[in-house]
Amino acid sequence: MQRPCPPVFNLALNAAARRSAVLGSLAGWALAGPAVLALAVLLLAPTAALLAASLTDMELGGPPLHWVGLDNYAELLRDPAFRGALRNTLTYVAVVLPASVLIGLGLALLIEGGTRGRALLRAVFFLPVVSLLVAMATAWEYLLHPTIGPVNQVLGLLGIAPVNWLGLILPGFCGSPALCVDHAAIRTRRRSRSKLARP
Repeated sequence: MQRPCPPVFNLALNAAARRSAVLGSLAGWALAGPAVLALAVLLLAPTAALLAASLTDMELGGPPLHWVGLDNYAELLRDPAFRGALRNTLTYVAVVLPASVLIGLGLALLIEGGTRGRALLRAVFFLPVVSLLVAMATAWEYLLHPTIGPVNQVLGLLGIAPVNWLGLILPGFCGSPALCVDHAAIRTRRRSRSKLARP
């Protein structure tokens, strides 16, 4: 038969558990504190100030403000431009947002599902992404061209000799990841052209 723990031992365990809970709570508030403070200062406080100002006749640079209550909102509801904007917003929320979600879900099911023609659907869906990368590579190739590139033409106006930028930019010496990707795409295009040019 197991002997019960002494009351002193139980009190020590309870005190340790309470201390651990307090420390965990303090750590949580310490981590969430900056975000909560930023939310209060940058969002909640300005929103409260605007709501309070909307109940007055405040004008920037105008006379001292006076309390007008809900008169501003009543005038706003009588404005036809506001009613039109409200109608357009409600139409957008009721039609465009659900349609966007449903169309996106349908495309995801077609692309990832086991339907026939999945490879064709994937190619059509991702074609704009690939085309954008090729267009960026072509634009960078023109900008950094050693003879006709605008970058070297500007340098020539400043009395600086043209630089073979595409020859200097190597995969291990890239100014930015995007430039590395463009350089790799340009090199791939050049290899493809050279292969096509071979008899």
